[in-house]
Amino acid sequence: MIEVEKKCLATASFLEFLKNNANKLGESLLEDIYLDFEDLRLIKNDIWLCKRNGQYELKMPISFDDKKSDVYEEIFK
Repeated sequence: MIEVEKKCLATASFLEFLKNNANKLGESLLEDIYLDFEDLRLIKNDIWLCKRNGQYELKMPISFDDKKSDVYEEIFK
């Protein structure tokens, strides 16, 4: 699976639009446990190993050209 993630600041008008027009589809509770070495070598390299609700997930940037990737490969086990 490939994940594309782009964060941005929402304008006040967009937040107001969401408040007035969005429909709540439901809720879910996630329990995440992030795993790394003592020296944090994974996180420092933008690699995220996590146990989410009992399932292991690994998220790695597609490209290591820069330290802030927007495209990640996700591996589930």
